[in-house]
Amino acid sequence: MEAVGDQETVNLAPMLAREKGMVLFFGIPDFGTTLAPRSFFGKQLHLTTSEYPERPDFLRALRMMSNGDIDMERMITHRLSFSEVQRGYELADTRAGGVLRVVLNMEDF
Repeated sequence: MEAVGDQETVNLAPMLAREKGMVLFFGIPDFGTTLAPRSFFGKQLHLTTSEYPERPDFLRALRMMSNGDIDMERMITHRLSFSEVQRGYELADTRAGGVLRVVLNMEDF
């Protein structure tokens, strides 16, 4: 599941997918972002997109995460306390420091 829309993660998604798996693109890429179709052929991958995911899409994604089909830990690059919420938004917005996903620790709230 690609949910960032960045060229790097668009390229990475088919590389991480299982053979005959599906790559779900939720992130909205810039117009200049490219996709290499050949990266899907060797593994016989399916591709689907969703600009506005609906409830079933989220439920399926949650099910895949809880089953261990998606390793969310590999996508989390920054963990911040809730007091750093502004910095978290700035990191996510600018994608500075190699950020993919920022998690805020709500226990500090």
